[in-house]
Amino acid sequence: MAQGLKLMRSYYKADENKKKEAGFVQIDPQEYVEQKLSEGERSETRVKKSRIRARRGRVGEEIVTKMADGHVETKNVVKNADDMIIMNPDGEEYVMPAASFAEQYEKDAQNPQLYKSKDGPQTFLILKENVEFTAPWGEKMKIKKGGALNITRRDKGDIYGIQPSEFEKTYEKCEKNVPLPAMRKKKEDLSR
Repeated sequence: MAQGLKLMRSYYKADENKKKEAGFVQIDPQEYVEQKLSEGERSETRVKKSRIRARRGRVGEEIVTKMADGHVETKNVVKNADDMIIMNPDGEEYVMPAASFAEQYEKDAQNPQLYKSKDGPQTFLILKENVEFTAPWGEKMKIKKGGALNITRRDKGDIYGIQPSEFEKTYEKCEKNVPLPAMRKKKEDLSR
């Protein structure tokens, strides 16, 4: 209980003015996820079902990730000549390093102009409030209530958000939802 209160105090920063900015709660994503899971919130396991388009970025090119409803989620700048620009079905774009792209996507044999995810099941925490945080690429990210935090690679500090509409269109449920610690235990059991 004391640890939970400590986490709660730390992810909600002391300065009330920083806490809410235009209806978004300022969070540290790692601490926020730990707090929510310790309070008993359940993660969801989903698989990416939609196909994406991709192209090479140009060094210095700024990509503004803008949703179909006009909400600006984040921005990023292409840092390397081999960085990829990903375009989801609704048109929102984001930057991905080439190594990550090669690890996570492959050409769709049925439609070679598109790519499909190689990731398999991913773990998400559904948001019950609007949140703002610094994304792994160093820029602010604003995710609306009902959206999700992808916490699959949180042990590597890689937590990012997906807006509500885009989340529902892009991912489908693939198995019973279980608390993350139980999922971790299952993975440990499988590795033996």
